[in-house]
Order: sequence, then structure tokens, then C-alpha cells
Amino acid sequence: MLYVNYRPFAEIRAMIGEDLGASDWILIDQERIDRFAAATDDFNDVHVDPEVGRAGPFGTTIAHGLLTMALVTRMASTIVPVPKEMTSGYYYGFDNVRLIRPVLCGSELRGRFKLLDYFERAPGQWMRVVEAVVEVRGQDKPALTAETRAVHFLPPGLGEGEPSLYF
Repeated sequence: MLYVNYRPFAEIRAMIGEDLGASDWILIDQERIDRFAAATDDFNDVHVDPEVGRAGPFGTTIAHGLLTMALVTRMASTIVPVPKEMTSGYYYGFDNVRLIRPVLCGSELRGRFKLLDYFERAPGQWMRVVEAVVEVRGQDKPALTAETRAVHFLPPGLGEGEPSLYF
């Protein structure tokens, strides 16, 4: 995944508590839903059978909740800053995931992000905590809310002695 929002580590730490912005919109069409179904072997009719979808309560198929969740990392890739000093990193997980509303086929989604914390969990290992809200174009309620956690490996000594603000 290409990260285009590299920033100095100290600048990112100063952004704790700030809204980071929103990603571009992503179309959730039947092809994307079908590809996710094939990748996960989840062929539930509410996702992949347009006739079942039309007859159901939503009038169309719905995206897998885990597809919505999986797209958070892609949405974040251009919005959430990554330290330019980072030598490696990985997603640690998601906390407090809530699937607020189903995502109907044909919907457009985008992610809105807020940096909650960035703390040293072990020497040279920093945990970035970001609030993610997946919005549906034209809807007042989000499709998903969650906190994402990523571990970044940084050169020793960066940010030494700085306390966590939230954890």
C-alpha cells in the first residue's frame, strides 16, 4: 500500500486529538462485493444474489461488514500520517468496532479519521491509535466506527520521555 502522507514523527505527535480529514469516496458495487465473497468464501445470498437482495428489506444486496472494515486501511493510507523516520510497521488491530448500518450495493463510502494517541509501547515501538468513521454518501449515520491500532518501528530515542495522553 502506498502511503503518501509521510510526516516528521514530532509533527505527528503534535497532532494528537486532531481531526485528520476524510478520504476519497469508494464505490461499493456488486463486482467489489463479489470479489470479497470469493476471497473469503462468504457467498451468503444477501451479498451475492441480486434477486434475493431485491426481495429483501434493503431492496438490493448488501456489502459484507468485514469488507467495510477491510477498506478502512485503504481509506486511511492517504489521510493518516506515517512517520518518515519509520523503518517498519504493521496493523495491530481494531478496537470497539461497530457496524452501525448495512452498506447497500451502489453506495459510496469514505473514511474520516482522528488521531487519538501515539505512545511508546516498548523501546523503538510506537502504537498509533486512530478513530475511524466510515461514512455513507447521503446518509446521516456512519456504516462503521472503530479505533485502529498500528505499531511503528522507529529509531531509538525518538520521543523519549513523552507521556501518552489517553492510555
